[in-house]
Amino acid sequence: MQISEIYALAAGSVLAMLFVLRILYTLSFFPFRGICLFVLKNFVYPRFLHRSRLTNSISWYRVTVQAIYWSGTLVANFVRVNSISDAGLRAGTIAIVNFVPLLLATPFSMAANILGVSIYSYLQLHGSMAFMTVAQSVFHFSVILFKRKPSWKDPVYLSGLLAIIFYGLLLLLPLFRKIWYEIFLKTHYALALLAAGYLWQHVKSTRGFDQVYILVAIGSLVATNLYRLLGIVYLNVRLNNWRNSELKYYLQASRLTIRLPRRMPISAGQYIQLWAPGTSFWAFAQSHPFMISWWNHEQTEIHLLLQEQSRGGFVQKIRDRKEFKFLTWIDGPYGSPRDLSKFGTVFLIASDIGIAAQLPHVRQILQACQQYTALTRKLVLIWQFCNETDLDWIKDWMNEMIKIDETFILKVLLYDSSSISKSRKEGRKDSFEVKKGAVNVRELLTEQSGDCKGRIVVNGRFGEISSHYLH
Repeated sequence: MQISEIYALAAGSVLAMLFVLRILYTLSFFPFRGICLFVLKNFVYPRFLHRSRLTNSISWYRVTVQAIYWSGTLVANFVRVNSISDAGLRAGTIAIVNFVPLLLATPFSMAANILGVSIYSYLQLHGSMAFMTVAQSVFHFSVILFKRKPSWKDPVYLSGLLAIIFYGLLLLLPLFRKIWYEIFLKTHYALALLAAGYLWQHVKSTRGFDQVYILVAIGSLVATNLYRLLGIVYLNVRLNNWRNSELKYYLQASRLTIRLPRRMPISAGQYIQLWAPGTSFWAFAQSHPFMISWWNHEQTEIHLLLQEQSRGGFVQKIRDRKEFKFLTWIDGPYGSPRDLSKFGTVFLIASDIGIAAQLPHVRQILQACQQYTALTRKLVLIWQFCNETDLDWIKDWMNEMIKIDETFILKVLLYDSSSISKSRKEGRKDSFEVKKGAVNVRELLTEQSGDCKGRIVVNGRFGEISSHYLH
């Protein structure tokens, strides 16, 4: 077996292992929880590089994975290479192997779901493999130029050159992501398909497994998109379901209620892709991700919390509608479910619209307590908001949380950073405490940790406090 084939087998085995572990986790049969907890505590959550103005925080886990990936690829590049021509051919095959996972699925959230990783982790992996694809392709092309003078009339040479050009455009395209997100997304998909097409033209006359790799990539892309399309139709299409969404306005935010014709399994930490075809001419081709903030008991009605600043023009177009009821389609849910009910003490921290991501955890833990499957004995929700009227966003949900908190484990600490509010206590047995001023999260966590029970997890992001610090 050649080195390039071993490299492809190793890459495929890693992806297959992630997929199998994802299935086992979904089926609640996951025999490696102890190992995972050890890895999370010692590699994922500790920081190799802390957040700064110039860089994001980087964990030891990401450093280790990247080191293994890059060193393994370099070994595959030069082991058993007898000449510069062999090195060029090897680089071309490695470029194709790295290109295959990039076509796993669209959108990225679906690919992350298939592999059972977070969208951020998948984007890191996607970016690394894209850079590796371009680097290997450039080296492959440089060797060809060095060894012989190519002919522009040669279809193999021309198609390979065009594939490399599209690779380069794909690598530069993220620079414009924040400026024109929707254009970036559609252009990214189009360039990827063009690169795959010209790559097939480049290798279709060669021998070996290069053709198989590309066929696997295209087959995976077709299969996953067909599965996604069928899921969208099943979840949304039903007669007399043309005005399934209702918008409720608040100051600086809105609540969108979507009624589904069929049940959608939902877990805390998940989000959906939302279409609102009637908001603009091109809205049918645009989808936007939103966290699921709440849902009914039957899981046929979901609630999204929308803030004007969070989604710019899209949310503003929804708010500017004269109709309160209109048609929406959703795709999902996406995101890795997080079961925090296995921890004895759970701290959930949020600011402003970030509360939308924490409420599902509260609901899920309290429901697990009702079913006697939770280990949680202390649950603290910390929320800082800018205006007292922000409480109206979730007031009815907070009342529902009180009703299902039969074991009295929930404590909600609310901090109003506006200067006109007064500290007060609300709710059953003062379970909701509203204080004036900004919160010092570190001091508060130290204060609340005095009577902690069992393992502790902190979930959320607030200033220097990042999500999921285990103690």
